[in-house]
Amino acid sequence: MVGNWSSGTIPGTGDDVIVNGGTFAPSSTASRTISSLTIGSGITVTFSAGTLSVTNAMVINGTLNFTGAGCLLTGVASTSGTGLLKTVGTGTLPIPSGKTWSFDIEYAGANQNVLTGTYAGDLFISGSGIKALKGNIAVGGNFVLNASSFYQNNATSYTVTINGNLLINGGTYNFDPTNGDPQSLVYLKGNLINAGGILTTTAPSITPNGKIIFNGSGTRIAPQIFSSPTTANVSFTDFDISNGTVVQLANKVNLTRSSNFPGTITILNGGILDFQTFGITETGAVGQNNLLLNSGGTLITSSATGLNAIPSTSTVMTMNSGGNYEFQGAATGTFTNTTMNNLTINNGSTTTSTAQNIVVNGLLTINNSNTFNLGSNILTGASMTTSGTGTLRTQNTSALPIPIDKTWNFALLYDGTTSQTVVRGSYDGGLTMTNGIKVFAVGPTNVGGNWTSTSSSNIDLAANNVTINFDGPTNQTITDGGSNGNAGVVFRAINFSQLGTKLFSGKTAVSGNWTSTGGKIDFLTNSVDVSFTGTSAQSLSDAGSDAGNGVFFKNVYFSGGGTKTMSGAGKFSVAGSGVLAMAASTQLDAGGILYLKSAENNTATVANIPATSSIISTVFVERFMRGDNDNRRRGYRLMSSPVHFSALIDKKYDIFNLKQNLYISGNPDAAPFDVNDASKFDTSPNHNPTIYHYRESSAGPVTQFDYYGISLPLNNPEFNVGEGMYVFYRGLRQLTDGTGVPRFVTTVKPENNTLSFKGIINQQGYTISPLAYTSTSSTADGFN
Repeated sequence: MVGNWSSGTIPGTGDDVIVNGGTFAPSSTASRTISSLTIGSGITVTFSAGTLSVTNAMVINGTLNFTGAGCLLTGVASTSGTGLLKTVGTGTLPIPSGKTWSFDIEYAGANQNVLTGTYAGDLFISGSGIKALKGNIAVGGNFVLNASSFYQNNATSYTVTINGNLLINGGTYNFDPTNGDPQSLVYLKGNLINAGGILTTTAPSITPNGKIIFNGSGTRIAPQIFSSPTTANVSFTDFDISNGTVVQLANKVNLTRSSNFPGTITILNGGILDFQTFGITETGAVGQNNLLLNSGGTLITSSATGLNAIPSTSTVMTMNSGGNYEFQGAATGTFTNTTMNNLTINNGSTTTSTAQNIVVNGLLTINNSNTFNLGSNILTGASMTTSGTGTLRTQNTSALPIPIDKTWNFALLYDGTTSQTVVRGSYDGGLTMTNGIKVFAVGPTNVGGNWTSTSSSNIDLAANNVTINFDGPTNQTITDGGSNGNAGVVFRAINFSQLGTKLFSGKTAVSGNWTSTGGKIDFLTNSVDVSFTGTSAQSLSDAGSDAGNGVFFKNVYFSGGGTKTMSGAGKFSVAGSGVLAMAASTQLDAGGILYLKSAENNTATVANIPATSSIISTVFVERFMRGDNDNRRRGYRLMSSPVHFSALIDKKYDIFNLKQNLYISGNPDAAPFDVNDASKFDTSPNHNPTIYHYRESSAGPVTQFDYYGISLPLNNPEFNVGEGMYVFYRGLRQLTDGTGVPRFVTTVKPENNTLSFKGIINQQGYTISPLAYTSTSSTADGFN
């Protein structure tokens, strides 16, 4: 081990020299030939004269400093370490050519040759004079120009590949000081930061030849940065943005205005150039400069004026129809080619507008809270697709303001003040209409998002008999703020599918057929009135929406004439607080799936039915029974059926459907309990009847002989319409109450319950036979 030495002493030929520390920094003023050299971290070894020849390995974790202009390094079979080799040598080969240098290299002298090779660490150019490149080089770290002039091409074109950053802190990076051809190329994976130097080509040739090719794997979050605050310090240089590369400007970029050599930025296929709010500035007095957007390349700008902020006075922008754009400002600016591939609106939470008709053949993206305002312009694109959750706004009044048969993942806003066409398509992001008439185009329209029609709009679905399909897989709102002069929307055919809740507000009318197959249709939350107004037959079909609960109406009206027919495996219900009303000359076929609901505080009402109208087929009419888990509510209730058995058996009703919700006992009875068996009573300890007739024809005071139990079968229509019955109420049809007391024990506590009568609803007039014995002072007067 050698700690320090002086000329004429060791080390010598064949020695392995290891310098790890010592009192003095080792130095040499004479030539040395050694086997290997190892310099430890924090150690500086200085050669001020002569040649150091290293036969085998060099390991530098400290600094090897050649301070003499005549110093040379030769040999070197391999290198390792992360230190620094610094040379001021001005010879033809100050260090060996074609080597791989694992540690940093600094050329710090006057005129020096920069040798071909692989610089795995950083490469520093400093000192003075000219640093002339003598072959292709690859820099694994940063290329740092601190001072002097670096000549990349001096009669021969060489390539510089930089995996790190190109940092120009001073001096001049000169691609072509003489007359080299073709272009000298720099492949740059990191940032280009020109903090105080010059990047240029000074050759007098008509084809100056510098180009920086950005080819890093940067992302939108971590792009390659191009920064040159003194923009004039960049001239006669071209720039390419390669596939898979994202470059972001930190200031304006200077391009040379020249008739022979127009400076050019090219965004290649798969490359992305983010101008931010910057653009192109220029030097030179004649000619032009170029911005080329190739097919598949992407240009991003966040300037308030969009593309208009990018070019300088003499910039020619050539935009391929396959190029992509992203706008983060208030306007797109003027497209030199209005046909494009992808278009992205990404403007925070504000609006971006365009002043041209545009064609998008790829993906149109409008991000969250953004609005893309087409104004009166037309959007086309046969192969266009969409994404995002923003809003596309149009005031165009043509037959096709936007493409037909598209799936719009973002919201659409039609807000022209004159008549507009709402094109056929799938509005998965929602549909809003305000101002003027909105005529729906021919064919079904799917709405998977929210529907909004404002008071200033007139919605016309009738002109082309358009079917609306509400098919959102998540919750939807269907809101009308008083369109059509406050009459609300009149839907033609209307369909509901998928799982989401469809929450209505405002008036709603349907003049065509209704189909609900999925989700929940909510008219109750906002107390929405629904009218079925078709002038011919209408079909109302529910296939079991709302998980089998079906459709609940608040107030529902049937008008227009013809028959409205309910069908399907689901249900239609009128809420306990609601009303069902019939207009003249209209028939409702309940189809056995209409339910008039009853709740604790209210029961659905059927308004007076005009003589020319009717409700046919089976209806289920509910009656809420209060129990309150209170034994005192165990006892007799007086009621009469609002339905009758059959149109063929007039003025009769049965009580069989009540067996679905409470026990009906009597004599004879038999086990087991069976809600579907009309041939027997539910078995009970005392076999007493649950339901009695009142024997009105018996004269005299009230006695047990004035009442008699009903007979079997339970589906026998033995009650007359208008005739009451005496029902003994025990609570739910369950074996015990909530405390475990058996249902037929006298201490049972009846719960709240809802009974349901099944039959044809009583309507129009019914003649009741004269009563014989109720005009007495009996406490039972008036029961029948």
